[in-house]
Amino acid sequence: MKKGIALFLPLLMATLIFGQDKTKMRVIILKPKADMIGEFEKGLAAHVAKFHAQATDPVTVYEVASGKHTGEYHFIQGPSSWADMEGKVYAGDHSDDWNKSVGKFLQSSETHYLTYQPDFSYNPNQGAADWTVVTFITLNPNSTGTYESMMKTRKDALTKAKDGRNYQVFSHSFSGRDDEFSYAVAADLKGGLKELDTDLTPLAKVLGDQVGPYAQQQWAYDADKVLKKVESMLVHRMAALSSK
Repeated sequence: MKKGIALFLPLLMATLIFGQDKTKMRVIILKPKADMIGEFEKGLAAHVAKFHAQATDPVTVYEVASGKHTGEYHFIQGPSSWADMEGKVYAGDHSDDWNKSVGKFLQSSETHYLTYQPDFSYNPNQGAADWTVVTFITLNPNSTGTYESMMKTRKDALTKAKDGRNYQVFSHSFSGRDDEFSYAVAADLKGGLKELDTDLTPLAKVLGDQVGPYAQQQWAYDADKVLKKVESMLVHRMAALSSK
């Protein structure tokens, strides 16, 4: 299974408590037909209520609220272990209900997998924020080691500075397709959309204060070598469509 992502995961990105071995998340990216969004949401809510109870198989649903993928819905299961995720057995009518309640209203759907990376995540929240900014990182070939070192440096500097921001880092994979995205960074807006206007200490200053006077120059040099593309999006947790 190769690292990558075809669309966007919020993931994608539910701010959940990860156990030591429960780091895997399945994300089904759903694109409803433009004229059937109401029917799609109603059917998805009914399916989740019937088959995905919070206590047994919790699901969090997000809607993409910005960028070219606006209007997509991300159906997220986990965190879990691979064994639990792959060994999950549903009632015999689960697939039929999905096709009847959800599938017939879809233009397309794709499945992706996330793996939480605690070594690179900083001050992650406990609980699910209503709004999250997700940044997707496209790396140049053979750049994984350098990028991971950059993420570790950033985390160490923020930790020393006792900085107030928070984010979770995920690697991801998609079976049968060689996609270019290798990492996703999800930053929770605990205070809602107003946090988008909050002034945080620039990373350049944090790196300069905590690492050294040339830390930002080194960061910029490394970024120029490894980053092929960086794209951010805003996602909104759809409580009415998620597990209760």
